[in-house]
Amino acid sequence: MEELVTRLTIFYEKYNNVRLHGSIANLSPRVFWDLWQEGNVTRKVLKNKKVKFNLNIPYQQLSGNMNLREVPCSHSKTLDGFENENVNEMFGAESFLQPSV
Repeated sequence: MEELVTRLTIFYEKYNNVRLHGSIANLSPRVFWDLWQEGNVTRKVLKNKKVKFNLNIPYQQLSGNMNLREVPCSHSKTLDGFENENVNEMFGAESFLQPSV
């Protein structure tokens, strides 16, 4: 039972604070809520009664990096918080033997 509580806690933490949600301007729920409170997100109701959220500031302003050519990339982690330590990191392209056309 302890392991279940631990895994659910990690999942909800990452789901609400790390994972990007397409329906809320490709932001995490925590960031979206903070920006909404600051007035940096607008809500628009479309003709089909769907709602679309738009960010009123440039995305790069969220990270503090205003250079459009350099965007920091974070290391992706699993949602359950448990990393597979047996996975080997791959450097360069992996080639598969395929017949030429």
